[in-house]
Amino acid sequence: MELQSIFSLGPRHGGEQVATWRRLLGYGSGVLTATGAISMHLWLQHLGITHYPLMIFSLALVLSGWLFGFGPSVVTAATCGLAAIFSLHLNLSSTADLLGLSLYMLTCLGICLIVGRQRLMRLALERTVGELNLAKEQAENAKEAAERASEAKEQFLHLMSHELRTPLQSITMSTYVLRQDLSNPQIAAQRLRRIDLAVRTLSDMIDNVVDSARLVTGQLQLDCRSIDLAFVIRSAVELMTPVAEAKQITLMSDIKADGVPIIGDPERLRECVCNLLENAIKFSAQGQEVRISLRRMGSSAEVQVTDRGDGIAPEFLPRVFERFAQANPSRQRRGGLGLGLSIVKHIVELHSGKIVAESEGKNRGASFTILLPYRLPTTSQPHP
Repeated sequence: MELQSIFSLGPRHGGEQVATWRRLLGYGSGVLTATGAISMHLWLQHLGITHYPLMIFSLALVLSGWLFGFGPSVVTAATCGLAAIFSLHLNLSSTADLLGLSLYMLTCLGICLIVGRQRLMRLALERTVGELNLAKEQAENAKEAAERASEAKEQFLHLMSHELRTPLQSITMSTYVLRQDLSNPQIAAQRLRRIDLAVRTLSDMIDNVVDSARLVTGQLQLDCRSIDLAFVIRSAVELMTPVAEAKQITLMSDIKADGVPIIGDPERLRECVCNLLENAIKFSAQGQEVRISLRRMGSSAEVQVTDRGDGIAPEFLPRVFERFAQANPSRQRRGGLGLGLSIVKHIVELHSGKIVAESEGKNRGASFTILLPYRLPTTSQPHP
């Protein structure tokens, strides 16, 4: 009950209570040390060992001062002094006995002061060493964090330059061909489509970078309202169907929670679904199938995107939602800055939901599951 009352108080009052209990335990320990010394003294007398009768009391005094401090050691000294009066049959009316007891008590106080001071110095040294070790650990952690940030920045710049080069080269080549010959309308239309695709690729890439920066700084704002999640998913499937058909991939939808309204930002949620579908298509082989489903799960709506493509390695699965994360950035790249899934996770969390990635391993496919609660905040606020 006492401990419960301590923890129920605030930090200041709880700290004072703990300090009081520590002091009381220290004084109690001093009495117990003196009791042990008296018991040892009586046992030695019983055995007939009467040489240096006050040595046990002196050792107890040193032990109490070293372990518990000056105050408890004074309690030990006083208790042992009373025991010495009775065990040694001292006559306090005798000047010699009184002088000897006074000298003993003064010696005990001196020992208490010296040992208590040494204890304080030892504790201060231990605290200083602990603080130095903590500062060293924090410095090492800060150094590692700075190195990781520097590595991530270099990796991002490398990826950005690589991803920008491809659409820019396409625009440059198509523009060069159009300048050389505009007489063939089919070639001109083909080159214009390539330019349009490259521009949209650059636009999506810049949007991802801007969204990622807004998420980090907490400036991404949602336009929340009552929406039909099934309609959002159908529109995302409609947008991604041409991309799937271009790769001869079948896009299957299974919506079993039609007409269920939630509060959310339709454009951001559509962006999440499109991103998951685009990833599934990107990492699926020609002729494979990508599925998206919507169903009720208790008080939440479950959106799941499943493919049977490349899958995710077990060691990479915990990092799949990290910014700039790439399973194998050096080879067999499929494009992208590694920002998409990180943005999806943040947007889902802004909607008070969660997203989970699952995979049985390489070449075993993957599934991404989004859970969105039916009851959500009705006001549009930036993420703190």
